[in-house]
Amino acid sequence: MIFLTKVLYLHHKIVVRMIEKNNNPVYISYAWANANNPDLEDEVNRLCRLMDRNGIYYKRDKENLCPYRWSINKAEEEIGEGCAVVVVISEKYIKSLHCMHEWHLIKENGKIWQRVFPIVLKGADLTDKNKYKEYYKFFTDRRDELVEQLREGIIPLSQSETEAARFGYYISDLAEMYQYLTDYNTAKSVVRENDYDLVISQLKKHLEMFEPQNQESKPKPKPDPKKESKPEPKKEDTRKKGDSVYDGLTKKQTSLLQKNINSTYNAFLEDEKNGNNGYAAKEFLKKVTKPLRTDGVYDEETKNVVMELQHYLNRKQVGWFEESLELDGIYGPKTEDAYDKWSKKANPNVDKKILDK
Repeated sequence: MIFLTKVLYLHHKIVVRMIEKNNNPVYISYAWANANNPDLEDEVNRLCRLMDRNGIYYKRDKENLCPYRWSINKAEEEIGEGCAVVVVISEKYIKSLHCMHEWHLIKENGKIWQRVFPIVLKGADLTDKNKYKEYYKFFTDRRDELVEQLREGIIPLSQSETEAARFGYYISDLAEMYQYLTDYNTAKSVVRENDYDLVISQLKKHLEMFEPQNQESKPKPKPDPKKESKPEPKKEDTRKKGDSVYDGLTKKQTSLLQKNINSTYNAFLEDEKNGNNGYAAKEFLKKVTKPLRTDGVYDEETKNVVMELQHYLNRKQVGWFEESLELDGIYGPKTEDAYDKWSKKANPNVDKKILDK
């Protein structure tokens, strides 16, 4: 029996590793258990076991998100950029500076109504106005205490200023969390009845939008001799050398597009040297390994890079389009709008419009 258990455990770990290579992770933002709250992580552990069983790859700080000698800030930034984040809200979560910083980063990356899957534990219901007032007073008191310490020189100036500023936006974030939780049904029965089927099913549906498109993995159908017909004669290509092969873009517009994508590529390379890239940007660099030729020719190479750009924007969930982009390599109005708005947010110096209309 022990041997069988070990075999099943190893098989499970192999399956999980396969899932890691192919799927976007679900990030878990939660507060740790301690001596005063020994059962605080029970719901997180239960959810993790269910995600394992359902083939959902997740990242959790204690397991695979923040290993030895890894930056806590970088791990929190990765959570903030996640395409799916389960936020387990407890009283300790709301009063924890690290947890509220994670919530701030999640909120700053936009579209929390789509990316966030909230689980509110008993005793932390922000929709209760008395609880909200209690948390609001907690943060204002801590902020005022820091300001007083700053005046008296009890703690270093830089540390006090930074922490006092953080408390300022935590108070604002608390108000937005209150509005979010009162507006969206967080299914309190999930915790009360230990029923996570609803969470799992919605996570699966959400992650389907971000599955990599791998056409090569699909088996090609065998040709049917009965239905075989004579091949059609190849049409003569009447385009001049250098013309765009994509009818929707002129040569000048395509050249501008290629230059702007190269600007994104170079910015990601620079950030990679400084260790500032998030998960989505790292994936972009894995697929796009060199700058495009800015020749105005919309060839297969440009099309593939546009496809990776669409994939990147889907991962980022930039928040300016209702549905995920088609990974078709076609630079249509939807992709243009999403990239244009993302680039202006990422870098104000990027061209106001990508295409010269």
